Amino acid sequence: MISRLFRGRSTPRATRRATAPRVTLRFELLEWREVPATIRWTGGGMTSLWGDTGNWNPMWVPGVGDAVILDGLGGGNAATKDVAVVNEAPTLTSLTATPGYTGKIRIYTGTSITVDSLTADGVRFSRGTTDTGAGGTLVIRGTGSTLKASEFDRASLSIDATAPATATATINSTVKLLNGAQLLVGPRGELTWQAGDIEMTGSALVKNNGVLRIHSSGRLGGAQAEPANGLINSNSLSITSSPVFDRAFTNNALFVVEPGAGPRFKGRADQNSGTTELRSGTIYLDEAGAMRYIAWSGAVVGTGTIDGNLWMGSSANEAVTLSPGSGPGADRIGTITITQDLLMRSANAVMSIQVTDTGGIDKVDAGRATLAGTLSIDMPLETAPGPMQGKPKYRPARGTKLHFLTATTFVNDFATRLPAAGWSAWMNPRNGIDDWEIKKGNTSYFLEVTGSGPA
Repeated sequence: MISRLFRGRSTPRATRRATAPRVTLRFELLEWREVPATIRWTGGGMTSLWGDTGNWNPMWVPGVGDAVILDGLGGGNAATKDVAVVNEAPTLTSLTATPGYTGKIRIYTGTSITVDSLTADGVRFSRGTTDTGAGGTLVIRGTGSTLKASEFDRASLSIDATAPATATATINSTVKLLNGAQLLVGPRGELTWQAGDIEMTGSALVKNNGVLRIHSSGRLGGAQAEPANGLINSNSLSITSSPVFDRAFTNNALFVVEPGAGPRFKGRADQNSGTTELRSGTIYLDEAGAMRYIAWSGAVVGTGTIDGNLWMGSSANEAVTLSPGSGPGADRIGTITITQDLLMRSANAVMSIQVTDTGGIDKVDAGRATLAGTLSIDMPLETAPGPMQGKPKYRPARGTKLHFLTATTFVNDFATRLPAAGWSAWMNPRNGIDDWEIKKGNTSYFLEVTGSGPA
């Protein structure tokens, strides 16, 4: 019966169902990243360690990209508990410490804190409690950092960055470098000492390998004498003010005394190499029993005053140059005044004097002048073809004098005078032969036009 019911009907073919494509879900393990945060010191942990999460709010250890604040507002021990950086080397976006925090940030030997930006007002950085030598280093690698009323006690501050970046910082009031602490400006660093003092004790040292600008008229050093340590400049130092250097100063590169500036050196002041450039400023020398600026080598150039003695080289015969104005070949002249003695001690010392094509001439004024080495006169010559080619551009009347070195007393003489006599002879309009001659009087050296035949 059942078969009859289906008789005559064809069996339908199996129809295809439209099915959705299969999706396989997989999980991929990605690098763990924390969202940068602002984290405040509370001091609530069981230890004083930086790595103790209980010391922070929120409760995690500050790391890359975080902004850390120590202001004493975290409750409990937030104002007084020291921070101990023992095994960590945190790298932060910023570190801000205010007078509300009265503890110390202890950076242990072999560790460091690296920040893009530092705001330090009244904060104390120190070595670790178990350290026996110098502590670790606070590194500023970004721009816009400021320091005031802060101290570093056996811990160092470094201002430097990785090329092409530049790290910058400003001292806005007194900073203390205690018990051998060091302030290091790296090759990619710039420090502006805007105001206040840099107090130093023990073997503390400021070393500039980058750019140091001094606008403060404060003191570098302090009451404790340490003649072997102070400021070492090995790149670019410029002074626009009248700071007092209680400790030794050494220039190994470019030292510029800007217009109106008057740095005062109470300790030893030396130039081992490089250039000291006076730009209408004054160097005051107050070292007890000496009052001298010793240029062992390099050059002293520009226009300005050395209030004291200038020594050039030694018996070791270093190459050292005294060049008023901008130096040989420049198209401007200048005067360097030395209020006491000029002592050319090196046989390779050079006094370089430039004459312009209108009769301007560099000058050196000194108290007593002890001479040696070479006197070099640089005078522009005619270059156009003709009878005057190779002759001086400035050809005044016979008897004209140009004084370039004055002193109350002369001791010895230059071993060499350049150019030699007769170098510049020319025919004057009356067919006489005129020439510049280097002459020495009782109190001055000068150039004079002499000649033969009609004047």
